[in-house]
Amino acid sequence: MLHGIAGAWVKLERAKEHIRHLELSIDGFLNARPPPYAVVAEEEPETRDKVYRVRGIKRFPLQWSAITGDCIHNIRSTLDILWRGIWYPDGGGVGDRKTQFSFFDSANEFEARYKRVEKSRLQTAVDIVRAFKPYKRGNELFGLLIEADDIDKHRGISLVAGASNYLVADFVPYVIGGPQITPEEIASLPGGPTRLPFMHETVCPIEEGTELHRVPFIIWSEKKVDVNPEFPIYIAFEESGPLNGKSVVALLTQFLDIVARLGDAFIKAGLLPSHWPPPKT
Repeated sequence: MLHGIAGAWVKLERAKEHIRHLELSIDGFLNARPPPYAVVAEEEPETRDKVYRVRGIKRFPLQWSAITGDCIHNIRSTLDILWRGIWYPDGGGVGDRKTQFSFFDSANEFEARYKRVEKSRLQTAVDIVRAFKPYKRGNELFGLLIEADDIDKHRGISLVAGASNYLVADFVPYVIGGPQITPEEIASLPGGPTRLPFMHETVCPIEEGTELHRVPFIIWSEKKVDVNPEFPIYIAFEESGPLNGKSVVALLTQFLDIVARLGDAFIKAGLLPSHWPPPKT
């Protein structure tokens, strides 16, 4: 039976296992041969532009959404367990707004919630949480975590594939959609391929035929630029709002890290038992 604070660390360890499993599964899928996604350079008949499109898409396992949801819920639950452990160190009490770790619309709202906390161990806990800024325009990770958990509880997490755009070139006389590069700037580029980002960093979601980039005919036909575009594929959240397009593994790792750091801060302040340290990320 999970009990008290020990249960929080068990949940974080389980979340860590989920992230490790998800990362290995995604890497294995994306690096398979033949690859699940191909990017093909096609000459557009009307404009003769060279257009890079996604072709031959394969479906990734739907189980990834369930694993992601489980991971999120374990991390989110840990926040409530830790916060309840602060308010009721003997394991008693009832659940209410005070014992639920919340994300606030502003710093003022945070202060209003806890302004009546007496100068005690609770005040120390509030001071620690204040430093983590769990409010908008503070530390948005807490808000994203709570939002993701609510989404998973009500309709499940939706995942999609996205693509990051990179330009690898030996000679770059211009930046896509940007200012011209002077001969002096070209001469200052390091020898060998130079990696420069496109103006649009990511395209998400990607589907069969999605255009990732195009090189105008006048550019490639006159060999004004010798490019080798790269489009690394990643798995992302498909949700409205700030979650949309964010890398699943990267964001889950950030969630795990910030909750572990908060628990560690409580332990160092003597507010929680230290017999089970939080997992290192």
